[in-house]
Amino acid sequence: MQLKQLVPESFCLSCDVCCRFSEGYTVWSPLFTEAEIKHLVNKDILPPSIFTSPRPEADGNKVKHEHRTRRINLVAYKDYFICPCFRPEDKKCRIYEDRPFECRLYPFLLVNRGGKFYMAQDTKCPYLRSAQQEEIDSYVNYLQEALQADEARMFLKNSPQLFADYPAADLKLLFPINNYGSL
Repeated sequence: MQLKQLVPESFCLSCDVCCRFSEGYTVWSPLFTEAEIKHLVNKDILPPSIFTSPRPEADGNKVKHEHRTRRINLVAYKDYFICPCFRPEDKKCRIYEDRPFECRLYPFLLVNRGGKFYMAQDTKCPYLRSAQQEEIDSYVNYLQEALQADEARMFLKNSPQLFADYPAADLKLLFPINNYGSL
């Protein structure tokens, strides 16, 4: 699923926040669907061993294999961890054109709060702190419309694991995703 990008590439390349983590395993590390992983592996872009094992479903529901998700294994770099697709020397992503939905969406996040689903923004994102509120509001409206399209609704319905329980202190909830479970 394609999304237009809010944050300009020039800003991303000058930022020291994204793709870097204080822990080796965190809810903030990139999450990939099995279909995204298969695409990257089949194109010989990434090996399957770079991803965590498929996680079991917390509620016991069976999920079709292609809709499961896995996190990428972060690697130690200096005194922190980085996504193995991130090149610190030039601050570029080596899979940018094929990056997962979650990375395409960032600095916006799919959030699960007690079985209710929301779109949120990461309050730590330097771009969102500096952008004009009108620009952010316009993009949020775009996201609301984009997520109502049949393709997006089906993708979200089939990928419930993309909705994560991020720390509340780091988020601003924007809108509920009401049609997540129905088409």
